[in-house]
Amino acid sequence: MDQRYLKQTLNCFERTKEGIPQKCESAIVHREGHSVHVKLISIPHMVHGKVQGVIVIVEDITEFKETEALLRRSEKLTAVGELAAGVAHEIRNPLTSLKGFATLVYSSSEDDKSKEFLQIMLSEIDRINFIVSEFMLLAKPQEKEFGESDLISLLQHVVALLKSQAILKNIVIRTQYECDHFPILGEENQLKQVFVNVVKNAIEAMPDGGTIFVKVKENEKKEAVITFVDQGVGIPEHQLPRIGEPFYTLKENGTGLGLMVSFSIIDNHNGRMRLTSVEGEGTTVEVILPVYENKLVNV
Repeated sequence: MDQRYLKQTLNCFERTKEGIPQKCESAIVHREGHSVHVKLISIPHMVHGKVQGVIVIVEDITEFKETEALLRRSEKLTAVGELAAGVAHEIRNPLTSLKGFATLVYSSSEDDKSKEFLQIMLSEIDRINFIVSEFMLLAKPQEKEFGESDLISLLQHVVALLKSQAILKNIVIRTQYECDHFPILGEENQLKQVFVNVVKNAIEAMPDGGTIFVKVKENEKKEAVITFVDQGVGIPEHQLPRIGEPFYTLKENGTGLGLMVSFSIIDNHNGRMRLTSVEGEGTTVEVILPVYENKLVNV
């Protein structure tokens, strides 16, 4: 049984042994290692007015819990998008003025200490501007038109872009593609942003070096499955459900918006994005996208 639910489940059984029917949610560990969410209904088995045992009805609610989590994530994305649409421009206007004046003072200053402080100010203004840019993407995630793209070319470009950064940290990026070309329907720059974000996260999670695997295959539903596997520090199990929430991050200088934007982009591409992780062993990110089908219509 999943240790997070052990105390709650034992309490449920103890109450049932006292003659009181109980309902509770729990999770059991599948033989393949993943958790299965279940709903337990425990009923006391009475014989001559005494509890002789406990009857338990177990219902698998894993799919329901996953759907519930997707709805919660969708609601958060909508809320952040509405917030972004309302305030992003209002924040950006004064930021432009602040950066302009700070740059002017920096260029005319001759005091080294003042220039040091001004450089910090400019750096922080750039950081705020970056966060606002992330908000802007959430506010208008469907601005650009989708077209046919080659998934393999996109990934090759991303790997080439980040290869030097990986080498500096003693990391090797290995690729395994089922085919040379894989047509998908999407917006190239947005998909590149997702893949860059995932690979950069993998690099940053591997301070001692290692290997990042990037794999592409087609599943039984004729969808493209892109899998990123790292050998990094991993994510604690209790923190996994919150990954993708705004401003929830495990990085010292992170904003939590990068993955949230990535989830939003993949959702807008009618795809799915899943994270699994084992603390101390690494993280796997799976992105599933529909394959482009060029259907001819006879007129």
